[in-house]
Amino acid sequence: AADIAEAGDTFLSNKSSSADKAVAGVGVALWATPAGQGGSIIKKSSSELVMAGRAALSQARKAGAEHIWDPNPTIKNSITNALSHWRDHGSEFPNLNNAKEYVEAAWNKVKNPTINTISKALENGRAVFYDTQQNIMTFTQNGIPSSMYKPQIGRHPFKTNLDYYNSLK
Repeated sequence: AADIAEAGDTFLSNKSSSADKAVAGVGVALWATPAGQGGSIIKKSSSELVMAGRAALSQARKAGAEHIWDPNPTIKNSITNALSHWRDHGSEFPNLNNAKEYVEAAWNKVKNPTINTISKALENGRAVFYDTQQNIMTFTQNGIPSSMYKPQIGRHPFKTNLDYYNSLK
């Protein structure tokens, strides 16, 4: 498989299929970096320039990550899945500015759990890390983040978020 760090080049290639360009475009959007920090201007979106930040993925790869996010059996692309989760849960994290920071925060929750974090193994290679003080659940699949969100009473059938955590198998 082509290194995802070359997504900007794939996105700009006229020989790439529409699907490849779309996936590469998502990768470019996900790994945005400010001008002057190794990024390349790709397109303008919502009045902001989207930059291709190769350094972030390179750093994740150096840390031993095969994928930056779980590719998911349905989506089958880690970048597309990470961006989807950012769109679904980003508003729960006002301190995070973009999908890149969301992915980094999820990795941090897994690699550096706080004293207030409880965790357990789930079925099929999954695990959950629940920071009870910040009310953040981070899920992994085979050690790779697959979701991070703040559970809310009323969105699950349990009286407390801890009861929800305890019900996970």
